[in-house]
Amino acid sequence: MAEFSSSGLSALRSTQTAPEVRRFAASELEPLIEFLSVRILETHQRCCPVSRKTAETNGSFVCQQPPNPVDGSEISSEHAPQPWRVLVGIAGIPGSGKSTLAPRLEAGLNAVSRSQFCQCLLPVQAETKLQGNPRESHQENTPGCPAAVALVGMDGFHLTRAELDKFPDPKEAHRCRGAPWTFDLRAFWERLHALKMKPGPVVFPTFDHAVKDPDSHGCVVETSTRVVVVEGLYILGTEECPLPPNIFDVTIFIDTPKTVAADRVIKRHVASGISRNLEEAKRRWDENDSQNADYILRQLKFAQPDAIIQGDA
Repeated sequence: MAEFSSSGLSALRSTQTAPEVRRFAASELEPLIEFLSVRILETHQRCCPVSRKTAETNGSFVCQQPPNPVDGSEISSEHAPQPWRVLVGIAGIPGSGKSTLAPRLEAGLNAVSRSQFCQCLLPVQAETKLQGNPRESHQENTPGCPAAVALVGMDGFHLTRAELDKFPDPKEAHRCRGAPWTFDLRAFWERLHALKMKPGPVVFPTFDHAVKDPDSHGCVVETSTRVVVVEGLYILGTEECPLPPNIFDVTIFIDTPKTVAADRVIKRHVASGISRNLEEAKRRWDENDSQNADYILRQLKFAQPDAIIQGDA
């Protein structure tokens, strides 16, 4: 498999020169959050009918529920195609810093959502009849209700160890866990679509490191959560399962040199007990993680991110 140079995107610069791609240093958290806030606000104005109407009348963007949100079979054509949440995708090679950046963005965007600038993201009092329970309602009040911005990851869509055992070469399948074909990407895209479109709580799988398998009921993204940060290796899609159009409203790629990422991943493998020593961890990087990194970098030819973060060198 072809190797890329130590700088993650150096082999692909020609595909990343479009003026709409914004670049940020790893230390530029505030400018990045400001950029995302503007993009999120623009998306709400474009997609939320109530936001547009309010903006036209008084210049503020207090985004509310659709007037009559009901179960899926009764949603009117006026509201059915309107997204309920904005999705921000964070991609990067193994060890690029996704799990470090994502919670910082979640916290920063939650802080912004409480400001006058982005009040359309504030959780609002809502009554939503849930799918399958037309007589029941889900009520939320601003005080004490969930944050406007939530964080989820694609790790909950790893194939289980039992599923890996069914492969023709189970030992190889377990060794390569983390490769594109060891994820259920179709289920991931379907859940993200529900997260984006459904005006109600959405259950989202997580990964239980204690049992080394996904937890299908890992977390719940509440109705009042209007923005979701999603991080994962294959956020930009794969050759076999491309990124569906319009799933993400903003995508970010963390451009971290492979040498830096390798050092992080090797140490992480030892610390987590995945590898018994540094030699074994390095072999795992060379045989698995490094190849996954090259695969992810190749996908940038087909799915250009909206912003690139220069990872720590």
